[in-house]
Amino acid sequence: MQNDNLGRGDPAPQVSNGFPLSELLRQSQLRLSGHQPIELHAPIAAHTFAAFRRLGYRRLVPIVPPDAELSPTSSLARRPECRGKAVGRPGLNGWYGFNWHTSELSSIELDECQAAGAGVGIRTGDGLIAIDVDSLSETWAARIMRFAHEVLGPASWRIGRAPKVLLPYRVRPEDIDAVGYRVVLFDDGTVFEPNKRPRVELLAAGRQFVAAGDYPGLKKRYEWPEGVPAYYELTVVTAEQVATFFAALAGMLPDANAPRSGTAAVDRRSIVQASLTGAEEEVRQLVALIPNDVPDYDGYRDMAAAIRGALQDDPETGLEIFREWCDRWEDGEIQPGFDERTYWSIKSPFGLGINFLRSRASRATGEVLTPPELFFAPIADGEEPDTSAFSVPASMTKPAERTTALVVIDPRDWQDRPAPAREWEVPSLIPKNEVTLLYGDGGVGKTLLIHQYATAAATGQRWLGQDVRAARTILFLCEDDSDELQRRQVDINRSLGVDCRDLDALRMIPRAGEDNFLAEFDRQTGRMKLTDVWRALRDEALAFGATVIVLDTLADIFSGIDFDRAQVSAFVKGCLRRLAREVGCTVIALGHPSQAGKSSGDGSSGSTAWNNACRSRLYLRRPEPRKGAPVSMSTDTRILESKKSNYGPAGSSITMRWARGAFEVVMASGVPGASVFADGAVPQLADKAEAAIVQGIIEFPGERLSAGRTSPFSAVKRLCTLDAERFGDFPTDELQAALDRLMARGAIVEHPIGQDNSRRQLFGLRVVPDKLSAAGKSEANSSVDQAQISAAGSAASLQQASPILQQASGQNPAK
Repeated sequence: MQNDNLGRGDPAPQVSNGFPLSELLRQSQLRLSGHQPIELHAPIAAHTFAAFRRLGYRRLVPIVPPDAELSPTSSLARRPECRGKAVGRPGLNGWYGFNWHTSELSSIELDECQAAGAGVGIRTGDGLIAIDVDSLSETWAARIMRFAHEVLGPASWRIGRAPKVLLPYRVRPEDIDAVGYRVVLFDDGTVFEPNKRPRVELLAAGRQFVAAGDYPGLKKRYEWPEGVPAYYELTVVTAEQVATFFAALAGMLPDANAPRSGTAAVDRRSIVQASLTGAEEEVRQLVALIPNDVPDYDGYRDMAAAIRGALQDDPETGLEIFREWCDRWEDGEIQPGFDERTYWSIKSPFGLGINFLRSRASRATGEVLTPPELFFAPIADGEEPDTSAFSVPASMTKPAERTTALVVIDPRDWQDRPAPAREWEVPSLIPKNEVTLLYGDGGVGKTLLIHQYATAAATGQRWLGQDVRAARTILFLCEDDSDELQRRQVDINRSLGVDCRDLDALRMIPRAGEDNFLAEFDRQTGRMKLTDVWRALRDEALAFGATVIVLDTLADIFSGIDFDRAQVSAFVKGCLRRLAREVGCTVIALGHPSQAGKSSGDGSSGSTAWNNACRSRLYLRRPEPRKGAPVSMSTDTRILESKKSNYGPAGSSITMRWARGAFEVVMASGVPGASVFADGAVPQLADKAEAAIVQGIIEFPGERLSAGRTSPFSAVKRLCTLDAERFGDFPTDELQAALDRLMARGAIVEHPIGQDNSRRQLFGLRVVPDKLSAAGKSEANSSVDQAQISAAGSAASLQQASPILQQASGQNPAK
């Protein structure tokens, strides 16, 4: 049967240079039923791993260069023709292969491979598929490509050896497990080797394609005529569309054969191995009926797997039967040792067995070779058979209706309608109904800090000096038992002035020593599955009416690989954010920074996907140790920093001090003009630093001081030495910045304090109180003598001087 869209036509001559498909496809776009012309962006030159990462491709692998020297001990050395298309990495003795199905190279390792000449490969699977049209007939390649656009939708294309093309697509998430490798072999009228028939393949899980690099045997690179598409721009298809496309090809292409069905890989661990086995005599009879007309490696591997699974207790006999089947190949020569290598490469647990052999033998002979007892139980004499299983439920008499509906927004409807205000649990730090990550090293106090927040939100108190939204909070705590929680709660209650009777809106779930994974990942497919613990937590949160859920820690609830971007992204979006959506709450997850994150001060952990997937990220740390600083600064002081905020200013920080089992806020630093601490409830770090500098200069009037950063008499260094207790909470750079601001305003000036033994003039610093007033006010006196400044130490004089001097005396001008 032929199809008008494809048409048989005369075979086209072989084409090896040039690719006129572009204009042909453009002209055909308008004729495709139900589709508009493809909107393609300007070409993008993407030839590096970094470029493909920017386009959204994360499953990248290095491709061995066509002229690479192969390691003699590598499996690649046995098939050197694979260079330019196989995955590998450089070593001391040449390029070698590795298990790229389970090993993911870092961006640094990929860039190192690229520097050695590697091409860029992209792994298919996990939502990405590709239609690979492997035909040297320009007519057939163009027709198949046009048909793909009609059935599957528009796609950019990659060219290696023209006119062969590859078209990438995405599969909708719910269909990923239903789409697997497929192939349709056909005769395109060109000259080809017997075992290299033209074909159309569907590359899915377990496959890869070359996206950039040199094509082997040709002095040219792979090309994307319309530019490399970003991952999110790829057309999304369904499993039904894919099945329709390949079924149509099998019926339309000349002399077509479809040996691969396209079912996705299954977890072999779930298969009962005894169900695969069969008797040796039956296996021999079935294999004898199966012709060896398999053109590709996958077909040989399937036969080997089926024989291995059927004869698990007698693998040597299985190898003998497999060899006999391989020897029946008549269209070429099989490489020596191929049959044995393929057979022994199949490892337990097995996925195929006797039923696969029965199915192939039945297909070859047209007879049903499966024993009836596998389908029907024997019926005793006089017993009526139960036929209820063959009745059709009324609910299945009608075709299923599609339930997926897209919500489309017309922005014109927003005209004259005020935008809803953004809501926060804590302004600019914890956005409502989103995922926030709080990182901190072990023992730094992040659990105590978030427990204080939960108590404040439950009782209407301030947290770290800030107003918080009233919340019903569940603490899911994986590292503490109930006794520790009670001790901590008593300390927090004392600091906030509440008692346990006030905690109606707070619940704690101690999970120390329990299995707390909220999701698990299939080791074969990488797919994530939510656990019963996740569902129990969701149900408890719904029953309580929780508006905030705290999860402590990520190490206890995340079962995946910390550096696996796909797993991290799936966990944050499909587990944590889904929890937030289904409960209607905010999720705060606590975690530990990596060693690199601590060293850099960024506080991040593992894959960058953690930072990218959340909407807010906070980092709790100890201050950097400073020589001469009091011990209490490193043991009792903490700094909470906003490292990421999608909806507000990042970079703000709160300095706090541990006291009697709870944290007390000391000061804060935020973005000027947008700080969450601008209302004065928490003293600003800049104001506190200026007040400390002023008070220090007042208390040491005759001290030799300089405003210079590198001077041996640097005011900042000298004051920190003279009064370590006062300056212990301040970072050195903040103190220097405060001094610079005071000097620039003329609030602190140099003045002579005497002479040294050589009668050289010595200088110190003095305060000009009138210049301490807010910027923009008129200047009063141009100078104040030292006696006046010393007298300003009293509270009354300080109140007459300025708000900064008030802070220097311990008074809060905001109150």
